[in-house]
Amino acid sequence: MEDSIQPMLTWWNVAGASVFVVIAAGVSVMFGMKLELSLIVSAIRCVVQLSLMGLVLTDVLATEHMSLVILLSGTFLLQTIIKIGLHIYFSCYYSGIGLTGHL
Repeated sequence: MEDSIQPMLTWWNVAGASVFVVIAAGVSVMFGMKLELSLIVSAIRCVVQLSLMGLVLTDVLATEHMSLVILLSGTFLLQTIIKIGLHIYFSCYYSGIGLTGHL
């Protein structure tokens, strides 16, 4: 089987995509929608989060031991399940509904 050819993404690609965020922010300013700060903060947050995930996943997926990948994936999945469960529990508790669904 041949190696798949993957495109090389650089910071120039990120800058090119950022042009569209700047255009959207400009439209927001022109029409007085007041969304420009939210758009820019969200774009910066997205770039930072995806860059960090890329750094982590590069090392994780480059490992020769698939058991390590499965262990890390299971850990992240369990962490997410616990967070969602706690969020649902406390949302019900503080809203007065309780876990039975009765007020």
